[in-house]
Amino acid sequence: MHLKTLLLLFICSICLIINAFAQNTVDIASLKDSTIAKLDFKILSMVKQKDSVAIMVRVTDPGGNFVLGMAKPGHEKQYFTGLTNKAKKEICEKFTVKEASEDKSPVPLYYSIVLDYSGSMDQDYPKMQVAADHFISSFSKSFFTRVNFDDTIVIVEPRPTRRPKPASNDNFADYGRNTALYAATDAGIKSIKDAPGARFVVVFTDGKENASGGLPIYAATSYELKLSALAANVAIYAVGYGVEGYPLLSEICADTRGEYYDENNIDELVNTFGRLRANAFDHFYFIQASCSEIPTTLKIAPSGANKTPKEIALVPEPPTPPFPPEPIYLPPLLFNLSKAEVTPKAKETLEKIADRIVLLLKSDSTMRIEIHGHASPDGGEALNVSLSSDRADAVFNAIKAIIKKKYAKDVKALLAINRISAQFFGHERPIYKNTNSPKNYENRRVEIHVVH
Repeated sequence: MHLKTLLLLFICSICLIINAFAQNTVDIASLKDSTIAKLDFKILSMVKQKDSVAIMVRVTDPGGNFVLGMAKPGHEKQYFTGLTNKAKKEICEKFTVKEASEDKSPVPLYYSIVLDYSGSMDQDYPKMQVAADHFISSFSKSFFTRVNFDDTIVIVEPRPTRRPKPASNDNFADYGRNTALYAATDAGIKSIKDAPGARFVVVFTDGKENASGGLPIYAATSYELKLSALAANVAIYAVGYGVEGYPLLSEICADTRGEYYDENNIDELVNTFGRLRANAFDHFYFIQASCSEIPTTLKIAPSGANKTPKEIALVPEPPTPPFPPEPIYLPPLLFNLSKAEVTPKAKETLEKIADRIVLLLKSDSTMRIEIHGHASPDGGEALNVSLSSDRADAVFNAIKAIIKKKYAKDVKALLAINRISAQFFGHERPIYKNTNSPKNYENRRVEIHVVH
């Protein structure tokens, strides 16, 4: 087939994908006041410029349709009525509202695509890659970086570009171990944190945040990840595959102004990415204003009439530090079925976690480390109690040996070993209670808990 024909077919296929998932719209003029009062205003991003701000807002009706017509000339402040600071004082001038889309955005949009290459993806890598490539190709003017991860991370495209390296260039042989979700997402955040526009991270994963603690330069907990995202003004969007809901990742997305999408059918992944793109980036409003300081609240009229305006927070609330602190997870593939021996693949991860434990214990003399051993629900109770005990002891002894060898001349590090202990729980605390779950292997694990 002629090259031009192939190119035309490719362009047409992308157009079909974009059109298939274009967000439905409705004009504000067709809505009753009672419906207008129920509109949902979602702040997608707030871009801080030299002496002004640009606020990206999505407005949908109760049916999820994007509401058009709220930025008609002369009517801009009929619905979006003002910007205020914490003292509720109007602080912005030259207030304008524009209807926009990804290809007509007043400020550039920057994305980091973060893809899961952990072993449980197995034969689904190609379909993940196709979905990622379709997603990227559906944008015409945005810029992308790209990060791959299993128990380590690979920053494939470190600087924002309109034409990132396609996912199909990846070498599967380089991947296939465990997962470092938090660290990889944080790497994506850091790759766009200085970009001069609206910033978003889009994550695809089928796993947990198991090995993030072994990569100390990046976030190791959901709390650290939220702090990093908010500091860089980055919203996190995510697609979870085959996890039957992912409450913690969904919470991370919500707390950073993003959204979480669940998908259990790998053949529908292109569609799911299409819905994400359509819902978040097909249509939005850009509010631009010259401000004496950074506004904290957008005021909106609930029914387009002169009624008491509603207030929408522009800045997400800072996350609450977890108490007790989140555990640092060791990889779920650390132990084989009915085995308690530390696998060779875990050696490097254990050394990194030992380094992190030393840093934590030296920074706070009241802190303790508890190593918790667990077993999967399959198998007898007595065997599982024994396995979980042996697994906890194996990790405890390995970490103690690493610290003694690596920190032989560091008295504080050596004394810190006294604040490390091992406990075991048999199969009483499974992550997945159904032994037929494809994620049952993650129940054969050791968790490291930081205790104050």
